[in-house]
Amino acid sequence: MLIENYQEFKSPLYTVFIDYQKAFDSLFHLSIWETLLSQGVPLDYIKVIKNIYDNSTSRVKLETIGLPMQISKGIRQGDPLSPTIFIAVLETIIGKLNWEKVGININGRYLSHLRFADDIVLLSKSTNQLQEMINTLHEESRKVGLEINLTKTNIMTNHTERPI
Repeated sequence: MLIENYQEFKSPLYTVFIDYQKAFDSLFHLSIWETLLSQGVPLDYIKVIKNIYDNSTSRVKLETIGLPMQISKGIRQGDPLSPTIFIAVLETIIGKLNWEKVGININGRYLSHLRFADDIVLLSKSTNQLQEMINTLHEESRKVGLEINLTKTNIMTNHTERPI
């Protein structure tokens, strides 16, 4: 519906579908603890989660089982708490972006992005603004260990006058 409205009024709409490279595997643990604390999670709960992560190890099995290795980053695959932790960190990233008057104007309010789990769609009226949004998201994401996967990140537009 959003795209249809922009096409009807011949207004440019640029969207970028952000994909993070190994999103669950790359989060810095310190960023997780800082995020949970800043979002008001009680310290006792953070200590329990931190204890689980601090005592997690992994082994590689080829012909024999290797020595245990400390896991220093990432969140646990298959853990029901992991998506919530990831979303909390992503919320902190988005909260640090100065996107109050950025994005597309809908009835006087700006919509800069849509999110669901680890999927982010950025919305913009211009390529310059979109590039700036990608740059600032990239900068904040790197601070917590996340890298934007450029090969899987896609741009879509209804505007064909100028190439992106």
